[in-house]
Amino acid sequence: MHIHDDACACGPSRRRLLGAGAILTAGLAAGSASAKTQTQANPQAAAQAIGGVQKRGPWIDAHVHLQALDWFRGNVFERRMRTRRNRSTPRPQAAGLGARSIDEAAASGPRRAYGPDLEGQTQRLLDQMNEAGIATSVLFAMDYDYTGEKLRVPHYEQLIALAGVRDRHPGRFVLFAAIDPRRGPAGLDLLRRAHNELGIVGMGEFAPHFFGFAPNDRERCYPIYELCSELDLPIAPNCSIVASHVSRWCDPIYFEDVAYDFPNLNICLTSSGIPLWSESALALAQSKQNVWIDVADWQAPVTSDPVGNVLQFVRRALDTEARHKILFGSDYPVFARAVSEKSWVEVFTVQARQRGILFSDEDLHLLFSDNVQEFLDRDLPMPPGFG
Repeated sequence: MHIHDDACACGPSRRRLLGAGAILTAGLAAGSASAKTQTQANPQAAAQAIGGVQKRGPWIDAHVHLQALDWFRGNVFERRMRTRRNRSTPRPQAAGLGARSIDEAAASGPRRAYGPDLEGQTQRLLDQMNEAGIATSVLFAMDYDYTGEKLRVPHYEQLIALAGVRDRHPGRFVLFAAIDPRRGPAGLDLLRRAHNELGIVGMGEFAPHFFGFAPNDRERCYPIYELCSELDLPIAPNCSIVASHVSRWCDPIYFEDVAYDFPNLNICLTSSGIPLWSESALALAQSKQNVWIDVADWQAPVTSDPVGNVLQFVRRALDTEARHKILFGSDYPVFARAVSEKSWVEVFTVQARQRGILFSDEDLHLLFSDNVQEFLDRDLPMPPGFG
């Protein structure tokens, strides 16, 4: 991956330009009622009106998933939600995350407005993005072939279908492929093929909780990182506690070795290590030039105040060397039945202000737009007809 430095002929990176730029006026004005009404049906209005924020580029969700419901013999996201419903933990409603608790959402039954096929689920995601003012989403695949899931559609066929979604909706998605290192050399061939044939731009969601060994394993994992470095593919490993698996291998500290040994490999520690390792993840983002973090999974009701916790975490990150390293992410659709995409965006654009935690327009642009483009090492234009 090309690293910009003082001698770089192509000029300073966006990070350096932003770091030298003036900070815009702090605080956000609430959007008018008419503007809010417009956003419900008009993505162009949503792009400008959410929370009254003045945008200077596309807002991006750095962490989403998409699948047809019949790719598996059981919906893995629904199983995760059922696991969460069985926990004796605080409800999102009490924490200010949404109008309905998880239990209330479950009791109402699944929504049938969207078809279970990939087309229907894509439209569901696009509607959520449009309402929230999200121009583009980073679409993570998951490599379930070696996990014991009862698959109807293998991983590479899923990638082909997801590449078709990306191509049918120009500018709305960028695509990552996931590779389980248990594939061995065949996995490297698959990743190279996905890059050459399908135009994937990253590797993720890399899932250590599936593997049963540490992600700094030199024999099994380092060949993947070597290939990603060769192909200029950033990687996005899962670094949170996962209810359905043993998650100790998701500890961000394992990626300190990877960041050191592969200095040209951009790494986003997804979910920022919540709930056990968030300070470690933030410390790595501050100290390693090639490490980023996102705030997906912070909707999980594993603390008494998810909204307060994520706002304080993001505010602290923006006040440190990690200012240019923290990304907005939703982990859609894992929390979609309890917290809409728009509600999650408004945690930062509306609820923050209500709680007295101020983010300037510049802060929000870094969180929602510029930082993910730095991680991807590419400029993402506003999608046609969106902005």
